[in-house]
Amino acid sequence: MSTQSEKYLNSQAGKLTEEIKKAYLAGQHIVYIVTKDYAIVKQAINNEPIFFLRSKPVTQSGVTVTSSLGTKIQENKVEEKQNLFFGLESLKTLKANTPSLYVVTLRSHRSDEMLPNPLNSYLKSFIDRTIGFTSDVDVDNLKKSMIIIVTPQMIDIPIEISLYSRIIRVEEPTTDEIQAFIVNLVKEHDGIDLDFKVDKQSYILRLANLIKGLSQNKVLQIFSRIKSELDNVYIPVNEKDKFRELENIILEEKSKLVENSALLKLVKTNKAMQKTSGMEGLSAWIKERKQTILSPEEAMGNAFIPQPKGVLLAGIPGTGKSLAAKTTSAEFGNLPLLQLDMGNIMDKYQGESEHKMEEALKLAEAMSPCVLWIDEIEKGMAGSSSSSQGSESMKRIFGKLLTWMQEKEERGVCCFVFATANSLAGIPPEMFRSGRFDEKFYTFLPSLKECVEIFKNQLKSQNKGYRKYCEKNGLPVRDLFAGEIFEDAFIKRILNGPVVLKHKMNADDTMVSRENKFMTGSDIEAMLQQAKLILYNEGKVAGNGLAVYQADNFSKALCQAIERIRTYGQTNVKQIVTCFVKMSEHNFKSVSGKEIVPFRFLDVSAEGLVLFDLKSEEATMFIDGLQNDYDKQLFLYMGIATNQYKLQSNEAE
Repeated sequence: MSTQSEKYLNSQAGKLTEEIKKAYLAGQHIVYIVTKDYAIVKQAINNEPIFFLRSKPVTQSGVTVTSSLGTKIQENKVEEKQNLFFGLESLKTLKANTPSLYVVTLRSHRSDEMLPNPLNSYLKSFIDRTIGFTSDVDVDNLKKSMIIIVTPQMIDIPIEISLYSRIIRVEEPTTDEIQAFIVNLVKEHDGIDLDFKVDKQSYILRLANLIKGLSQNKVLQIFSRIKSELDNVYIPVNEKDKFRELENIILEEKSKLVENSALLKLVKTNKAMQKTSGMEGLSAWIKERKQTILSPEEAMGNAFIPQPKGVLLAGIPGTGKSLAAKTTSAEFGNLPLLQLDMGNIMDKYQGESEHKMEEALKLAEAMSPCVLWIDEIEKGMAGSSSSSQGSESMKRIFGKLLTWMQEKEERGVCCFVFATANSLAGIPPEMFRSGRFDEKFYTFLPSLKECVEIFKNQLKSQNKGYRKYCEKNGLPVRDLFAGEIFEDAFIKRILNGPVVLKHKMNADDTMVSRENKFMTGSDIEAMLQQAKLILYNEGKVAGNGLAVYQADNFSKALCQAIERIRTYGQTNVKQIVTCFVKMSEHNFKSVSGKEIVPFRFLDVSAEGLVLFDLKSEEATMFIDGLQNDYDKQLFLYMGIATNQYKLQSNEAE
């Protein structure tokens, strides 16, 4: 075998040609090729003469026609014995004076449900004629012919067609193939012969991980741009600034793949987003694993430490889950953050939801290394444990996701999964087993200290934004808030005062007071905006001072704002309790590292869920250890609410 032949057979197109040959020799003359990269199919057919044809198929310029069935037809208008592009309409009167190759490309895997699928009827007619069910003058040549159907995702094949068909999935090139490809490109663009072994760690492998999942044509486009903008394709890794420019070009080109997708959204992040209030435990966990993401080969080679799979973060809305996903991406060297909303995956057409999930995961692989943020994962998982017919699609989606999470590392995919959930109800227990995620965290109603931090961060953010606005519009640059407003004592007076804690609960209470207000980060943001609006409408904004909002007036406005807003403590007692109880059952950890309502006070037994006696010695000691009324009332609030929820559940039974 010649060197040229070896190169060819090691290529994707070469392997595809070999698979087509196997199908033909096995009598499977209908071949489904599953790929979005049609160029590979074209290359496989054109590179060498097709083995059963007398010569190479001739490609003529054709026209593109779109049918009502969602099928893209490449139709050759020139009469040729060996048509490379043959449309559906041509299959109606399929004839072959010589052995012929017919190729049909599908735009979508799904036909219009209101109409019969003509493709299957044409294929069945082809089978009937070739196996002798009908008499035809051209039957001998048809028996030697082949139909290739190129589809982005696999379609349903009727049993009478499947017996004579073969499915070929165009697999992504291996790491070694990508590395060899890079060596050739560097040679072509820069004339540099790279030593595969010597430069593997320093350059080739790094680039291979970046371009993994991209089509050959896309890689060629990227390297042409790199050559044009940076003069050289080969840039040593030790030239950090210039190599970073190379990486940015690749990431920018990869990002365009996401922009063209309706399933994933590229979320912008920056280093300034790394600081989060009340999430020290999660931040510490992420920092410990930072290097295993940024330098996976080094971590494996030096200590045999694999890449982390991901985390599951649960908690009621407004407690910072979205912010945590963004800060995680920033902490991991500002990796691309891809948001997958499970609501966008669900589709009314049978099988479409599974196809969407598969497509989204493949796109995430192409963006590797990245962080995949699966937002509101419960939307796609709920009902997957039931046996109803409507849950079958959810089961398949769930299965695809779990399989991918287990196998992605084996395929060299560096994709950290950051899944968030507002509720754990309906999520199958398989999702909580060891090995699915590296860790399970939860967010909760913040403590007073955490509320103060959130409050101050909001003030700083708004202050910074206001100063920038003044600079941009030629206004006098000044602070938005007086310095006193930033002080912990000022904020604590508001949150720990009677406007928030109107009713002081104790261990003897059996019912939760709806008068007290316990806040999430979103509630605090809403409170600040409401206070600003109150002062603005009352005309009490100082127009000539160093601060627009002075402490005295702003404190009064804050109290009014708190009276107006509705918090989780008022409206969503049951949601808080059910979420809290579920998280305790599955051993979730607090993102803060500290628990204002520890799980140890929750007794999970066969009889149900019961909060420990709030009058017990342990509970009394814990309450006494809390430094402020806000935290004490929050603990009692959750205890009383959980007990009440348990009583109501028993009565309902």
